Amino acid sequence: MMGHTLLDTITVTQEPAGSWTRAKEPEEFLDRTTNVVVTDICEPAYPLPEPPEVSLGEDFGPQAMVVHAQVPTRCATLDELDAAVSPSANRTAEFYAARHLYYGAGLDDPDEVFLSHADVETVASTGNLATDLGAALAAFYAKTPYGTPLLHLGTEAALTLALGLQNLTVAWYYSPAYPARTIAITDTDVRIQLTPFDTTRSTRTDVNRHQVELTSFFRIVFDVTKAIRVA
Repeated sequence: MMGHTLLDTITVTQEPAGSWTRAKEPEEFLDRTTNVVVTDICEPAYPLPEPPEVSLGEDFGPQAMVVHAQVPTRCATLDELDAAVSPSANRTAEFYAARHLYYGAGLDDPDEVFLSHADVETVASTGNLATDLGAALAAFYAKTPYGTPLLHLGTEAALTLALGLQNLTVAWYYSPAYPARTIAITDTDVRIQLTPFDTTRSTRTDVNRHQVELTSFFRIVFDVTKAIRVA
């Protein structure tokens, strides 16, 4: 499967601001209780093991992305500045959403969920990216045999593995927001909620500056219990 950028690969829903942009909201992953058993059809091993007792979900909160620019009033009109900055804001959303997915918001929130979190299961790096990917996929399927993996790759990892990945039916993308040799795996149920950019235009007469500020709220949701990272 062809690799793409983050926003091309995962589920992105553009939604208006609402309760989800004001505070954390819970998300449930009911398949966490899935238990897979292989047993003899003639002498089945009853009773079947009890499904695992796990938390069914996490709380996910929003972050605000702000793109701001200003120019001297004699250099451009507000319309010109707005037209120049708006495309930059849309391109910025890709990079910062990926950075947030990997590093989190950096607010020292112990309940925050992100790929480089200490609670994400890791496999030890061998220094060989192909070997590391094979080990990470094996670890993913070992704990989530019913899952559908999504590969999160840094730039060097993507360049090194791209040819081989053409032979695997695994979804993948790369991001320059990640460390270059990043290999991480989640289920494909990653999704991003994103508000349209809200634009504020103003002129500061005290310093003769036009200002444009664009703000978007976003929230990233994924099941951290299925995640694997090479470290």
